[in-house]
Amino acid sequence: MMTSDYPFHIRYKCAGSVETLTDWLDENCVGRYDFRVDPSGHCAGDFAADDVVLRFENHDDLKRFQALAANGTVS
Repeated sequence: MMTSDYPFHIRYKCAGSVETLTDWLDENCVGRYDFRVDPSGHCAGDFAADDVVLRFENHDDLKRFQALAANGTVS
């Protein structure tokens, strides 16, 4: 369930490490964010092309993530 604190969300297929994703989010997000690995995925530090649900407080952060993910510069 999405909370009102993080109204903008996206599902992302992540093939990188948790640290790479969180580093990118820390460096590029103005507002708060949260993420979780899809329950059907397997995560032990590195993702194996698992779906990640990212939630953003700020709409511009979501748009920035979408643009950079489309260019392959997130992970």
